Amino acid sequence: MTKSDQPDKTLTSLDVVLRCFASALDADSGIIVGQGPEGKVELLSAAGYAARRATVPWTSGSFLGQALKTAGASLEPASGWREGDGAPDAWHAVACRIEGPDGSLGAIYAGFERPSPLTRGQLTWAAESHARLAGLCMTGRGDAVSEVLRSTGIDQLTGCLRYERVMEMLSGEVQRSTRQGHSLSCCFLDINGFQAINEEHGHVTGNKVLASMGRALIGSARGFDCVGRLGGDEFVVVMPETTLAQAGQAAARMRFSVEAGVFTATGLEISASAGVAQWKRGDSMVQLLDVSDRALQTDKSASTAHGDITSGPVISDGILGLVRAARSKVTPSPGRKNPEH
Repeated sequence: MTKSDQPDKTLTSLDVVLRCFASALDADSGIIVGQGPEGKVELLSAAGYAARRATVPWTSGSFLGQALKTAGASLEPASGWREGDGAPDAWHAVACRIEGPDGSLGAIYAGFERPSPLTRGQLTWAAESHARLAGLCMTGRGDAVSEVLRSTGIDQLTGCLRYERVMEMLSGEVQRSTRQGHSLSCCFLDINGFQAINEEHGHVTGNKVLASMGRALIGSARGFDCVGRLGGDEFVVVMPETTLAQAGQAAARMRFSVEAGVFTATGLEISASAGVAQWKRGDSMVQLLDVSDRALQTDKSASTAHGDITSGPVISDGILGLVRAARSKVTPSPGRKNPEH
């Protein structure tokens, strides 16, 4: 596979993937190389220093050359820091082979002028995640990936809809409920103390938390629900043909999935807050979102007042005000059972 063989949309998608990869790791340089069936390797995309000066070598004896032959992520120790010498791990570069249906498609690489402060796990997770996305771009599904990134409004990190697309979907559901008299509910969710996670564990871990939250919400929502990321750690789930009581049960289930999913992915015991509201005839979508957001903030305030104990979601019917659900102690753990609803 050579650069000239790739359609423009695929190249653009690879450039986007590489920029996101380098940005997530705060890397000084990044490249994606493609490997043809006969083993020929050619540069497909470059970022940072690699885009302005000599690129990283990928000969058989080089770090990248070895990464092309190795499944999974490879890390290059920084000069003076070697595994097993008693010194803390520090890394000069990370690379991951890009897998295709018939073998290696190439590799993605990020390099650091100074030793990266990120851990082995953080670098490995970021490299493997972006390598999978690059693989989609380098196969026949590349155009589909481009379409998802550009037109459908998917948030690349979490897999959820972006803000603009959520607003379009919600507007359509409000209009449909107005015409047909269907119920419509909305749930806001976020993570308590997310900023502290970024400050204590770094932004790569924070991104991993957000990614696992997105997967958990998508996995626990129904196929016709709309799951979106409004920004930061705030997510929204639009639930058509759903009463307030049903939405409250769904919110509790989704919040459990988020807490358990984040624990499984990162080992962090987090708590999530949720606020639920039901649309009332004559209300705009902005009013529905506002009531849902206020319910979320009430839940967060109550969690803080009770020592950050995980609670049931705050439910608002838009008229009667906010109603606290029963509070119960919930601790995420691998063996925790999902509550019945």
